[in-house]
Amino acid sequence: MAYNLYQVQAARAWAERIDKEQAQAEKFWMQQALKLQQATANNALSDTASMVTSVAPSGYTSKTSYLNSRLDRLESELAAERIRRGRVERELAALKTGAPLLNSPTLGSTTTKSTAPTPRSR
Repeated sequence: MAYNLYQVQAARAWAERIDKEQAQAEKFWMQQALKLQQATANNALSDTASMVTSVAPSGYTSKTSYLNSRLDRLESELAAERIRRGRVERELAALKTGAPLLNSPTLGSTTTKSTAPTPRSR
């Protein structure tokens, strides 16, 4: 058990180290963007003026980017799951009332084919 706890502790230490490194990298690139913005503010006719708009600091980090993309993906999965749940609930209600199911994609159509083998003609 102690060995497992050591592995967990080591994994957490590495995760913290990576977070710190990413924070330092983001801080560095924000400083670079600020320097570039100040340099172009002094020289409005320079060629780098067009780059300032694309690298201006916005407080938008890689973590928030990842979290927003994950949130969008989860919301789309939730919407799809709600559609499937609604379909299943309608089918369940139809089964309870005894109404026939019309081409249900989850349960198949209401008509069934006979799977018994047919006799061969000789």
